[in-house]
Amino acid sequence: MKKNKSYQIAFDGLLAALTAVFGYLAIDMGFLKLSFEEFPVILAALMFGPADGALVGGIGTFLYQLLRYGLDVTTVLWILPYILLGAFVGLYAKKHGFVNTDGQIRKAILGGEILVIVLNTVVIFLDAKIKMYPVPIAFASTLWRIAAAAVKTVLFGFLTPQILKKLSKFTGNVRKA
Repeated sequence: MKKNKSYQIAFDGLLAALTAVFGYLAIDMGFLKLSFEEFPVILAALMFGPADGALVGGIGTFLYQLLRYGLDVTTVLWILPYILLGAFVGLYAKKHGFVNTDGQIRKAILGGEILVIVLNTVVIFLDAKIKMYPVPIAFASTLWRIAAAAVKTVLFGFLTPQILKKLSKFTGNVRKA
């Protein structure tokens, strides 16, 4: 089945909204924010490619940031990691013709989670410098964020191939076992 553009636009909108909801409903413990906001970005990127992944990441995270924090001098910095996550995972999927094996999907998710950790760490540092709070406080949660990313990588790595196989009738991307 050839990709249907209206399904693609509808899925992108749904996934951007889901990204915003997951970000907004995050468990915020001050030193650590637990969220699944990157999951819809990963799905969009694996289904439709880097442009869709970046759009879902950018729009969804912008809406979440706007709802939870309002516009701020660092808002764009907090959106950027999810735009780049969508682009990175989408390029990986595109490189493999959108027929990624389960192992390739898991590698893309792992690479994406590492990218988000690194970029969010940089954003935390820049946010601390711009808003003038102590830099050591900005890095206090790094080990916790790495542990949370590891758990999410396993969870997303298990769920994503199954979800993509179910959605392949809409996306036109035939998934390998």
